[in-house]
Amino acid sequence: MTTFISYSRDNSDFAVRLARDLRAAGFDIWLDQLDIRTGARWDDEVEKALEKSTTFLIVLTPESIQSQNVKDEIGYAIDAGKHILPIILRSCNVPFRLRRFQYVDFSNRPYEENFTEIKHLLTNTKELTRVNDDKEDYIPIEKPELKPQPEIAKPPHKWNRQIVIGVLGVIVIVLIVTLPPIFSRQPESPILTPISVSSSQTLTPTALSETLEFSLTVAETVKSPSTPLPAEIVDAQGVEMVLVPAGEFTMGSDNGDSDEKPVHKVYLDSFYIDKYEVTNSLYERCVNVGACQPPTNTQYYDNSSYADHPVTYVNWFMAKKYLKLR
Repeated sequence: MTTFISYSRDNSDFAVRLARDLRAAGFDIWLDQLDIRTGARWDDEVEKALEKSTTFLIVLTPESIQSQNVKDEIGYAIDAGKHILPIILRSCNVPFRLRRFQYVDFSNRPYEENFTEIKHLLTNTKELTRVNDDKEDYIPIEKPELKPQPEIAKPPHKWNRQIVIGVLGVIVIVLIVTLPPIFSRQPESPILTPISVSSSQTLTPTALSETLEFSLTVAETVKSPSTPLPAEIVDAQGVEMVLVPAGEFTMGSDNGDSDEKPVHKVYLDSFYIDKYEVTNSLYERCVNVGACQPPTNTQYYDNSSYADHPVTYVNWFMAKKYLKLR
């Protein structure tokens, strides 16, 4: 029974200490800093560790609840039905989906006392599934009522800000994986053909969350300066795609996580991107062949009236599997 420890890089010292102490006490612990071998793909190793783990221990601080990587890991662990053990290292606004779980609070007790409680809970994992309704500071949660989406004839043509952010995130992921040489060469005129790709560890799309609406970008570059590229194409799946011309963009953030720094310029060759968001019907093809899991909420996914609506309630890991199929 493996315990996966999720944390922000700002809390590395605590996470490493806790992992080592728990291992010394006989527990099977997985921590990225201790277990990812040199040269391995970070995102693949994290995903495999999450799948194999039985318990998800999350170190909560103001920094960790802002980390997109941590948010993705929390969403996956809850959707997969793992035993959840929140550890409050410093006072913070506990994420909505974690408030019903038994927790250990390091902010008001010595390390040794809390460590003893953690060992007890990891030994008796059934206690981790109980709602913490016998403590005065328990915060009751009411499940929000889903409001029906308005009927539309086909996927919307206008993208809101959240969708644009998600699309740009997937664009960067796909191109970093499929076109690594472009970061060190001068612009060239390419021909592009849709191919199957996978996502990368470097960036995580901010919009790929519980209410995700995402679009797919796939491309293969072939140098041929004499051949112009069509503005629109239709791939083998019958999906309309549009051309994004080559150009330079700013990557990274000086205010984000450590793996987002420094801000720098990156040049990208031309590529094609889906014209509309991935719909329920397109995602269903992936589910039907056994390559993808159904959305965590199927209220609209199971309704044929919403077949051409953007698929929702798909997390980052589920989107990655869809990318591999395409």
